[in-house]
Amino acid sequence: ALNLANEMARRDSLTSTRNKTAYHEFEQNLQKEIDAGENEPFAILVCDLNDLKVINDTQGHKAGDEYIRNACKLICRTFAHCPVFRVGGDEFVVVMRGQDYVEKETLVSAFSRKIEENIRIGQGPIVASGLAVFGSEDKTVEDVFKRADGRMYQEKARLKEMRLLMDSYSLKENASVKVISDDRRKMLDTLYQSYEVVSEGSYVYLCDMKYDFSRWSKSAVDTYELPSEYMYGAGDIWENYIHPDDRDAYHKGLEEIFKGATSGHDMQYRVRRPDGEYDVCTCRGVVIRDVFGEPDYFVGTIRIHGSHSHIDVLTGFRNQYGFFDDLDSCIKRQAAVNVVIIGIKKFSEINEVFGYHFGNRVLQLYARKIFDETRNSGTCYRIDGTKFAVISHDLTMDEIKDKYQACRDYFRDSFFVGDKKIMLEVNCGALKIDRFELDSQTVYACLNFAYDESKTRRQGDLVLFKNDLNKDNRQRLEKLHAIRASIRN
Repeated sequence: ALNLANEMARRDSLTSTRNKTAYHEFEQNLQKEIDAGENEPFAILVCDLNDLKVINDTQGHKAGDEYIRNACKLICRTFAHCPVFRVGGDEFVVVMRGQDYVEKETLVSAFSRKIEENIRIGQGPIVASGLAVFGSEDKTVEDVFKRADGRMYQEKARLKEMRLLMDSYSLKENASVKVISDDRRKMLDTLYQSYEVVSEGSYVYLCDMKYDFSRWSKSAVDTYELPSEYMYGAGDIWENYIHPDDRDAYHKGLEEIFKGATSGHDMQYRVRRPDGEYDVCTCRGVVIRDVFGEPDYFVGTIRIHGSHSHIDVLTGFRNQYGFFDDLDSCIKRQAAVNVVIIGIKKFSEINEVFGYHFGNRVLQLYARKIFDETRNSGTCYRIDGTKFAVISHDLTMDEIKDKYQACRDYFRDSFFVGDKKIMLEVNCGALKIDRFELDSQTVYACLNFAYDESKTRRQGDLVLFKNDLNKDNRQRLEKLHAIRASIRN
């Protein structure tokens, strides 16, 4: 009778498996083996039930108890030769030794596949699990438990996100939905770690395009309160954080990537923080194709500009302070560059007719076109109002003239904001810096003279300021005849 009483005291009344008291005794005995150096290899799997509170609240505790019993049956059936303990209301622990330890990865993989199948068909318990192996760095059983518990919480978030995605796309009726395999997930993690090393302060994202399964920087997850580091349909989830005015361009860009119509994207948009304010970010990504030429992975970085004093919030470009800093740096390093200022003529008329909100959208798309023309061959700036600048180390002046003409034709004939065709007249002044006795303010003054010449006398044609003014006669820049004598087409 005493033995029976002891046995009953160590059994969970709801599931008939071992309880928390039994686990603590098992842990103490295992710890004695560790302390004596006589323990055999072992691993701990921590399991936790998803959605138990929701079931208790919506269907009652009787349904919740049944959910716990079904979860326990699944755990015990999968790990049939392992001791299983219920250590909390929705938490179980499995200890694997002997042959079960040898086959631990196979067992855990089979268990995970069953859980994902339950999510896919919308039936059965959802149990998150985390595995940890006793290693040379571990001194106690608790060390292993804590590591397994942490991994369980990561898996718990992943399963919740998977469930959310399945529900949002009504996938319960579609049993053919693909869930990422263990091998593909390991490859995703390996690739992600290699890209994260060289991210240089940006958030990294990596998407397995065959499963639409992504891993994102934990710092991005924490900053913007994303559901998890691991997400199905991360692009759609992220879209909900993007400013409503920027979503259309983002959505179209992402759609083209997944259709295989483009090999990457490079865009600016605003993304919402938890406090409701928006950060400006630049998102750049490329598609990696498999040996058959099919899209395989989409990897990229998101650089947040926020409200930094050198960033223009509307466009994400560096502003006039950034422009002068970079210009000073070029002069100091004696790096030859071509500098351009381009602006819109009579922009106030657009604001008057369509309103400032529409005007801001025009400026964003206008900036986008300038960026598209320069790409990796120059840095774009918003100086003030409708005036933008480009500093290029790579483009020749002839290439700049060609690109400016392409922009000019586009703004005249093909520029749309939504369904509205808008005709913009633009002006442009340019300067080649290959002598370095000038300072950035003098360079800017020369650029402005060339820009004004384009605006007032050359009907928007690009005007190149010929840089032959030395330090002595720079003091006489205010004399228009000296400046205009230095200007040529």
